[in-house]
Amino acid sequence: MTEKEQQFLAAILSDASDAVVHEQETGKWLGVDLGLRLIYSDYLQEQGQEKRGEFIMVQCCLAELSRELMSDEDCGSEDCGGCKEKKKLRERERELFIRGMAGSDSWVYKSLNNFPGNFVPAIGTTRGRGAPHAFFSSGFVEKVTCSFEEWREHGNTILQQQPVLEVTLTTHPALKEAFCDGYPYPWPTAMVLERKALPRENGKAYRDTDEMAGACLKFQWPSVRKWHLLRGLSNPDYWYQTVDRSGRSIYPSADDVS
Repeated sequence: MTEKEQQFLAAILSDASDAVVHEQETGKWLGVDLGLRLIYSDYLQEQGQEKRGEFIMVQCCLAELSRELMSDEDCGSEDCGGCKEKKKLRERERELFIRGMAGSDSWVYKSLNNFPGNFVPAIGTTRGRGAPHAFFSSGFVEKVTCSFEEWREHGNTILQQQPVLEVTLTTHPALKEAFCDGYPYPWPTAMVLERKALPRENGKAYRDTDEMAGACLKFQWPSVRKWHLLRGLSNPDYWYQTVDRSGRSIYPSADDVS
């Protein structure tokens, strides 16, 4: 990576972190600066990295269309110009991504240089199952699916190279082992494991260990916008709960669990 590319990457990482801070302070998610990423796309194409640059451009255009349409999903209408454009862009995105994984000079795998070797690069909105996944969005890895143990070991390195905004953990954080070993958490984890009432900033108590784990994760990795946790390893369906920015667990009803 050239010095100029390192400067672009630093700016993109800083922008993503600033966007998360802004949401935390105002409650409004404005998104990342797609214009900055498009400038980087132009730069890469000028430097002979046409496919990588075009891939960033295509994903940024998809992100912009989703913002305009207020949804990542198609509306289903045959007359919707936006959905037709998204379909064309998705086809080109897939083509560029597949080509980007081929050959010894794969820019996809070069982007994952600091990821463990078992991470699978991917595109799309699914969170992935089985092997750890790194999902490209708006030109960079913005979503990661892995075990808590893998994230604990490699998360800081990953965040130094990619603007990850969303992490799905396929194993539940073991609070006693994970957060007592050199991590500066102010909460007594023994009490957490006993599910006793622990104070939030607003004076209320955390409802359970899942909610507490979400707060701990955001405390340690504040640049990650969203965390998805398994709600109890005993659940045979392994459905995900979301912990929002305020530390509240969003539990689906029984009807939502398939």
